[in-house]
Amino acid sequence: MSMSGSSPVPNSGSPGLARARLLRRVSEADIAVVIAPAGSGKTHLLQQHATDYGDGVAWYRADPDDIDATRFMRRLEGVAAAAPRTLIVDDFHFVVGGPAESAFERFALPGPTGGPDRPRIVLGTRVRPTMNLMRAEIGRVALLSGDDLRFRCWEVEELFAVVYGRPLSPDDAAALSRHTDGWAAGLHLFHLGTQSLGAGGRRAAIHALSGRSRYLQGYLAKTVLGELPPELCEFLRRTYVFETVTASRCDRLLGRTDSAVLLAELERRQALTSSDDDGHSYRYHEVLRQHLASALRTELGAVAAARWCERAAAQLEAEQAHAEAARLYARAERWGEVTRLLRSHGARVVGDPQSSVWCEGLPTTVVDQDPWLSVATARRAVAAGDPRRGSQHYRHAEQLFTEPDHRDSVARERRLVDIWLDAPPRPELHWLDRLRAMTMRRPLDYVEVDIGGAGDYFVRTCALLLAGRIRDANHPTRWPVGAPPSPLLDLWEQFAGVLAALVCGEDVGTRIEHLACDAEQAGVGILVRQCRALTMLGTVCGPTEVVGESDAIGDRWGATFAAGVAALQALLAGERSAPLWRSVVERCVALRADTLEAWALAFAALAALADADAGADSLPAPAEAFARKVGVPGARVIALLAGAGRSDSAAAGRLAAARALAAEIGMPLPQPLVDRVCGAEPSATTVVMEIPSGDAELRVRCLGAFSVAVDGAALDWRTLRPRAGMTLRYLSMRAGRWVHRDDLVAALWPDLSTAQARQNLQVTVSSVRRFLQPGIERGKSTLLVRQGETYSIVLAGDSVADVVTFGAAVEAARVALQAGDEDGVYRAVTDALAEYRGDLLPSDGPAEWVVAERDRLRIQAALAATTLAELELRRGNAVSAIEALQRGLTLDPYLDRAWRLLISAYQRVGDLAAAEHTRRDYAGMLRDLGVQPEQPVTVAPGPVRTERGPGTSPRPRARSATG
Repeated sequence: MSMSGSSPVPNSGSPGLARARLLRRVSEADIAVVIAPAGSGKTHLLQQHATDYGDGVAWYRADPDDIDATRFMRRLEGVAAAAPRTLIVDDFHFVVGGPAESAFERFALPGPTGGPDRPRIVLGTRVRPTMNLMRAEIGRVALLSGDDLRFRCWEVEELFAVVYGRPLSPDDAAALSRHTDGWAAGLHLFHLGTQSLGAGGRRAAIHALSGRSRYLQGYLAKTVLGELPPELCEFLRRTYVFETVTASRCDRLLGRTDSAVLLAELERRQALTSSDDDGHSYRYHEVLRQHLASALRTELGAVAAARWCERAAAQLEAEQAHAEAARLYARAERWGEVTRLLRSHGARVVGDPQSSVWCEGLPTTVVDQDPWLSVATARRAVAAGDPRRGSQHYRHAEQLFTEPDHRDSVARERRLVDIWLDAPPRPELHWLDRLRAMTMRRPLDYVEVDIGGAGDYFVRTCALLLAGRIRDANHPTRWPVGAPPSPLLDLWEQFAGVLAALVCGEDVGTRIEHLACDAEQAGVGILVRQCRALTMLGTVCGPTEVVGESDAIGDRWGATFAAGVAALQALLAGERSAPLWRSVVERCVALRADTLEAWALAFAALAALADADAGADSLPAPAEAFARKVGVPGARVIALLAGAGRSDSAAAGRLAAARALAAEIGMPLPQPLVDRVCGAEPSATTVVMEIPSGDAELRVRCLGAFSVAVDGAALDWRTLRPRAGMTLRYLSMRAGRWVHRDDLVAALWPDLSTAQARQNLQVTVSSVRRFLQPGIERGKSTLLVRQGETYSIVLAGDSVADVVTFGAAVEAARVALQAGDEDGVYRAVTDALAEYRGDLLPSDGPAEWVVAERDRLRIQAALAATTLAELELRRGNAVSAIEALQRGLTLDPYLDRAWRLLISAYQRVGDLAAAEHTRRDYAGMLRDLGVQPEQPVTVAPGPVRTERGPGTSPRPRARSATG
């Protein structure tokens, strides 16, 4: 038995699967709370987080005796006495709801001396804490639930291959994930029980899993049900029959009135019970449902248990929940009732998102004899990426239907599948026809379609992507009012948006993970695989693994996409990729997808040049001609870029043409490929200069806009790759200061491991150095300098940066204000306001790394404007004071003193109407803050106060310019 309290990080004996998507969320928070049932992998996740952080981690494991607040806090403070950077408290559920939790909440708040140096806190608990985690003082909070910890199908596959050394096929991994609902304990117990079996034995064990499994019964009985009161256990056994559990359903089925209380208690105890809508409905974990079904059969007998399911199904049918009722009748093996429901409500039953998974578990004889179940099976095959098998099941359903309307409806649905096989598309009939047609040629013909529904929005996004108008495609979708997309269409639109953002250089790792999770839950296997292909970029096995999986399933379109991603990865990595691109071309030809073929031919020409293949010079021209013929300007850009790699007199002209066409259509030029094929030729808009032997003169502007000039020549920073541009701007806004590499890594590469991010940083900094000083020798840069583990934009000689000039003026105003030098204050604040030409780096929008500094400088400028107004009023310049105050309130509308001064200034110039209007605006601002407006100020301002000047920090409420 392990001891509680202060201890080294416990060793599980296995490193487990590193789950970056979870570890990233924990590491980004000031307080992270992992709330999940027993067996969800909480402690393992905390161990991995502790290992990642290395030294400076203190581990505390609570126990039942810690309900004593004095004991708990004494032991906890003893652990924290070593001033760890991170404090991990496991089994926090033992203190939830008692005085010890209240004491911990006070401990977690920044203290009067500890302040921002208090450790980061990570809690592992089975029960949701009752303390207020939304307090602003706590900082950033991350809550991870049991659903977050659930292993996705691709994680199950990786777990068994990498950690357990017992690889599963993608289908088996998906089935095991579905049977266990991704529950960590269920997966581990299955591994322990089957590790001596061969691949065939494990496959049979997966498909034989049920609630009677010996791998799960003992664990569930001990760790979940064994900790619950008998009443809750009985309640679970009787209500497992509902997929969506509500208090009203349970009350009707059981004839009681307190189900809401019992469900809330089950969720509070994290008894594999969760709610996604704040307690309106609940869901039991699938593993628990299987176990409860087995337990009910043991308690009542098979006949009585089936009768109980039938009773609940009749209740669901009365509620018009026909799909759930049909599945419950099937669980009870009441096939006559299933058939009856399908005949009367087949479209509704089959249209339910769960129908495809449900059909998989039904007897083949039942599915093959029912037209609606055949339709569900067809849809499942299509979603998995096998349209040929889906078409076969649609045809079988057509033969089974006797009603002409149903038969015609299924035939129309089948036709939309057949266009992805061999049938010709008919663009006038359906948006899917238009989508298929644009894969064949001229995607720009479908950009200006009449928007008639959500599908037309998706068609437009795909047309922009296929044509190469990437920047136009990279925007949030605004679905038509009154015509929301189906869940499936929304997933595909998100995928198109991810592709556009990825090509534009954005970090999309988190978006891809979330999309893959949603696609898995929706049963869209083809989309799950494409997300995996993107996430595997840069990995050892790479997207080629997804190509094999897709081919095995019959997903020709998905295999072609994954093959293209794999070829692109090899090309960008400098590896031999021409054979891979030739294979992609062959796949596109087999699909009759000329638009995709144009892209593949262009990249194949580029890859052949990069690989120095014989005859490579002959490939760019026909690739460019084919792209022109089928109307794909983006592919023409790549083909022209390939032509620019030829060693002839026209190479420079082709590069210029590629740049011009890319700028015209809004396609980011792949700079790494330009560098590789064209010998790192600089952009036509980049100024090439001779670096003088002494220090170069640098001028950087970050306020209002970003610009950079060296020795008087403006540089076009937009030619940098997105990450390099961000690095330049990040260092520029801190010009003259040393920035630690870990700060750069945390701001610009938050999704990568530390080692990978640091490697990217080195490459990126080198790129920025070459941009600022082309041709400079290694280690000779005088503008971007490294010192140990820090970097700096150096301002030597006559170099200037507006943020530095502004900050110096603000500091001069503060010093003069303290010295009582009114003229000095006036000069300094005037200089500061002249330098402040707008917000800091406005083009970077709400990026986390710039927002806090932008707000700080904006408030400093607002305070400087208010101080200037005070001085102008003292000198009798009320009109100038009004101008300064209006500017200050534009920058910060919560400056209390500025409002009062503006009212007084209007009164001085006799503009009583403006004074009254300002007084009302001021009162409205106070009401917005929840402050009762006082009587308006009508007296002239007093002397300049010294308690607070333009350099002070903002306060999170109505601000006063003078204290």
